[in-house]
Amino acid sequence: MKHLDKKKKILLGAGTAVVVLLAVAAATYKPPQEEARQREYPVKKTDIVVGIDSAGVITSEKAGQFIDTALQIEEYKVKVGDKVKKGDILALLSEKDVQEKWKSADEKLKNDRNALEKLKQEKQNAKLEAEKKMNDLRAAGEAAYQEKAGATLARKSSLESSLAQKRARLEELKQQLQKNATGADLAAKEREINSLQNENQELQRQIDALIADTTQDHAAELAQLNAAKTANDARLVALQQESDVLKNASSEANQAQINNEIAQLETEIANLTAELAEVEKTLQIYSSQREQEKQKENESIDLMAKQKDTQMIGLDQSIAEAQSKQEESQKAVNELQKYKSDPAVRAEHDGVVLNLGYKQNGVTDATTPIAEIGQQEKRVLRLSVDSSEIVDVSIGQEVSFYVDAYTDATFYGKVESKSYLQDDKGKYEVIVAFDPPEEELFEGMGANATLVVKQKLDILTVANKAIVLEDGKSYLMVKNEKGELEKRQITTGFSDGRLTEILSGLKDGEVAVVEERYEKK
Repeated sequence: MKHLDKKKKILLGAGTAVVVLLAVAAATYKPPQEEARQREYPVKKTDIVVGIDSAGVITSEKAGQFIDTALQIEEYKVKVGDKVKKGDILALLSEKDVQEKWKSADEKLKNDRNALEKLKQEKQNAKLEAEKKMNDLRAAGEAAYQEKAGATLARKSSLESSLAQKRARLEELKQQLQKNATGADLAAKEREINSLQNENQELQRQIDALIADTTQDHAAELAQLNAAKTANDARLVALQQESDVLKNASSEANQAQINNEIAQLETEIANLTAELAEVEKTLQIYSSQREQEKQKENESIDLMAKQKDTQMIGLDQSIAEAQSKQEESQKAVNELQKYKSDPAVRAEHDGVVLNLGYKQNGVTDATTPIAEIGQQEKRVLRLSVDSSEIVDVSIGQEVSFYVDAYTDATFYGKVESKSYLQDDKGKYEVIVAFDPPEEELFEGMGANATLVVKQKLDILTVANKAIVLEDGKSYLMVKNEKGELEKRQITTGFSDGRLTEILSGLKDGEVAVVEERYEKK
């Protein structure tokens, strides 16, 4: 009981002390005092950019140097991270290995060339043989037709020739009958003959007189007279022949003879025509048979042609494969020839060595590069973008970025490509290409970038903190020329959440003021 009383006394004393302290505090308490302070936000022209923020790294476009032929690397002359110039030695190859491989490759190239030429000759021979078979088939059919129809064709030709001759003679005789002249025609011919003979006598008399006259030169006159006499002589000969014909035609005996010959010719022509018709009928049968044979020949030839085409396709494929093998062999020989004279593997580009594909005494293959060189003039920025933002990234989109090494420099580029496959962190890779800047950007430098979604350049802006919204309208307090504050309504435009575009109500150089309150200590 005593122990409990002691505890009660202690608790009572403590409670009394607390009450006293609270009373003292209440008596001495003074509420905190507030103090006002004005913060100014200048109105000025600047850029507003809204975009996707991302981080990435500067990398070089890799150029791998390959050797298709398996060759032994004797020694590397560079290490990862070395800066090299085009033509610098990257590695040395084993001269002994190169020499042996060159001999083997050269022998293979010769064999491949021979195999290709053999296939080409085989194709040429096969083509000629197939064409010969087709031509022989046609020639055999034609020869069989000529053997069967040759005599008949010759008989047809003979009959046609005889008919042509007899028809010509018949026409000649008929024309001769039509020339049976009257007595008047014959008398006219005789009169013209007498007249020309008299004229020739007179011409001869004149010629004799001129020849007898030796006092003058009569050569021209003699030539003219002789020419006239010669013309008359020729005309006399023709007239005499015509007269003789008229005399013969006029005789009854001659006409009877002509009529008999005409009748005989007409009989012969009829017989020949009938025989020719039979010959042509026989030839028509032969021709029909030949057409049927040709149809069968064409079917056989078409089949031969298809077989030839199939054979040519197979040979062409074999030739293409052989050609490819020869080209590969030639490529290997050329490459080995280069290393035979100089076993050094030299850099094909300026840049930095990013990777070495082999160790000392390693043997090259066509899929692993001797070295990978990052080309400084072809650097890109590789960014990682969230899946929620990748849909807003497009090829050609502008990008601004900076690196820690150049705090005051901003670099610009454009989206060159974007991945459609997430990495193991759920990000998408975006490649940004940019022109080489004045500042040197090194492999592996980290960068912070903004992929521009929307931007406005050189526009009038003010900080969002200066704007007050009332009843759906925008206001701010502006310090006028007297230094006094006046409330002004403004029209706003584009904003990035930090700055807002001013469309009306403000001008460049004005100052917006915000009154801020804080507790005075």
